[in-house]
Amino acid sequence: MKTRAEMLARLPAVRREAIEKEARELILKEKVLRRLRTDQGLSQKAVAETMGIGQDCVSRLERRGDCLVSTMRDYVEAVGGHLRLVADFPGVGLVEIVAEDMRSLVQQERPTASNCNSAEADHLQLAHC
Repeated sequence: MKTRAEMLARLPAVRREAIEKEARELILKEKVLRRLRTDQGLSQKAVAETMGIGQDCVSRLERRGDCLVSTMRDYVEAVGGHLRLVADFPGVGLVEIVAEDMRSLVQQERPTASNCNSAEADHLQLAHC
């Protein structure tokens, strides 16, 4: 079995650099989310209870490279913050996407386990984690 280093060495330099950059970003993101929680003196279990999900989902969220904006909002609110989403457009500048508008859209559009089949329900649970 080849080691990770051996497998990376066989890749083109551009691909290898992209993988290494993504790995650094994932590590940084995990540290940021964990730090937000621990700075507030909260355990993963406490955050999970506030969010209405399992502790394992909070653990995955802290390790993941991406998640739904609504999930990130729930996490930030569970640790006592308020999520602001700002887009930077050339020629326009910074535009804040208002959380209340997003919340109403998400509540209207997010399917629930009660109105979808079991495969979709499984996907919903994974998407929220």
